[in-house]
Amino acid sequence: MPRNLQADYYIHIKLGDILKSMDIEQKEIAERIGTTPRNISEMVNNKTRNIPSEALAMIAKELKITDLNELLEIRHR
Repeated sequence: MPRNLQADYYIHIKLGDILKSMDIEQKEIAERIGTTPRNISEMVNNKTRNIPSEALAMIAKELKITDLNELLEIRHR
């Protein structure tokens, strides 16, 4: 296994692009899933270090996403 896999790759959240394509405001999705606009902003700007699986599930359900590959992507630094 590579020496420091964590340093080489990261999970990119594609939420900003998805919300833009659906014409949904960050505040609106925050209200719909019961979180704060700040939490959504951190996800949109990929500042979130720990993404609760429950939050991902709620976002996916609200946006009718059935494949998490539409929401998440593993990228190389």
